[in-house]
Amino acid sequence: MNLTRLTIVLIITSLALSAEVISNPPAKAQKTAKVIGVVGDETGAVIPDASVTVQNDETTRKTVTDDGGEFEIELPEGVYRIIVEKRDFCKYKQEGLEVRADKKEQIDIILQPQATHRSCP
Repeated sequence: MNLTRLTIVLIITSLALSAEVISNPPAKAQKTAKVIGVVGDETGAVIPDASVTVQNDETTRKTVTDDGGEFEIELPEGVYRIIVEKRDFCKYKQEGLEVRADKKEQIDIILQPQATHRSCP
């Protein structure tokens, strides 16, 4: 009698664990891409310490440019907007930046100085 009861408990436990695995499969590895670029001005000078934000409805990544004006952001594949800001320059914004998995998307950005624009776009 005890062996039968143990067998039933083991079968029920196995079925419960199988149902859990089937209803909650392991998450798929998310494919990532990189956005790289250089931020500069209209004279060709690079702009260090500019704030770079790449975002969509699900993801936001932020970084700042290095001393050479370069940046690199890794994020899930998708379609994003990129925003670049630096004091004394007009804000840069681009919609529809499509990034694909396992690929680097190069985007070089030219910021316009605020002093030469009465109102930035």
